[in-house]
Amino acid sequence: MKVMMQRKARRTGTVHVMVLYVTLICLSLLFGVCRPVSAAPAEVSVGVHQTLDYPAGESGLIKKWRYSLERKTPGAPLPEGAEGDTYVWSMEGNTASAIQIVAPVSPGSYWYQMRQEVPEGLSASYTTDSTVYDVCVHVGSEGALTLIYYDDGMKVVDPGWTVGYTKPLPKPQKPEGIISAIASALPQTGDMSWFVMGAAALLAFIGVCIALVGRAISRQKTALPKNKGANVDEN
Repeated sequence: MKVMMQRKARRTGTVHVMVLYVTLICLSLLFGVCRPVSAAPAEVSVGVHQTLDYPAGESGLIKKWRYSLERKTPGAPLPEGAEGDTYVWSMEGNTASAIQIVAPVSPGSYWYQMRQEVPEGLSASYTTDSTVYDVCVHVGSEGALTLIYYDDGMKVVDPGWTVGYTKPLPKPQKPEGIISAIASALPQTGDMSWFVMGAAALLAFIGVCIALVGRAISRQKTALPKNKGANVDEN
């Protein structure tokens, strides 16, 4: 009798364990596997770079420039912080940057355009980059992502922009400036050195003139007796 009661207790315990095990499995299926899990969306990284072609030693030049990414396909995802159909960002110095775009879900091609934003009133000494890149994010039928850059219809690998600067030439001096420069070179009131130099130059000029006149007179006197002798012989 005692043995039968032990066997019955064992069977009851086994049943309880099985029921508990099945209950745990059902709860895990209900709240675990069967519960939808939201996976983080994939992102597309659009890499760009900026190069500043500035003369060495120049200071005070613009180093921070703005660029824009504009979507051309309606509904195409844009980076966080975009306004309307355009996302604007900045790059400073010689640097590279990456723009993060949430990957589209539906298969197809999603087009964007990237360009440099030129500020108003920019000095003509700067040379901006007018290159416009077409960006295509293609989603395949199985969800595969492909990122392609185009420059004027040609595929490129590393899109970027180069900004140059040419040091302006000195402005031509105005006539007023030339007159002022000449006036500054003239002797000032109370400076007798220029007067002495001018008087010496004048005396030297007068001396040269007297010497030339005296030389001419001596030549005439030397030639006069020859002419008179010729006249006496003829008579």
